Amino acid sequence: MPSRKRILGAYRERGVGGLKLQRHQKRGARMPLSDPELLLLPQTIRADTAAGGVWNGARVQSWVQQELGTELHLSRCAAGWTPRDAAFSV
Repeated sequence: MPSRKRILGAYRERGVGGLKLQRHQKRGARMPLSDPELLLLPQTIRADTAAGGVWNGARVQSWVQQELGTELHLSRCAAGWTPRDAAFSV
């Protein structure tokens, strides 16, 4: 809940418009992977599972770190990934 000081400051700066909720104008967190990287991951998983590889969240995390140089928390990698998802995503 915003403090009184913040509410009054917003009113003083922007009038009544400063009191409206601003959530719809916020963009949210930056995506951890770019669009080309998001396309590359399922392609890699698809090719590897066709050759008998098994993927899990830890392997996705490791691959992203090694191949793309991006640190991802395991919880961002392990949310229900299966080879079937990789085959039908993107």
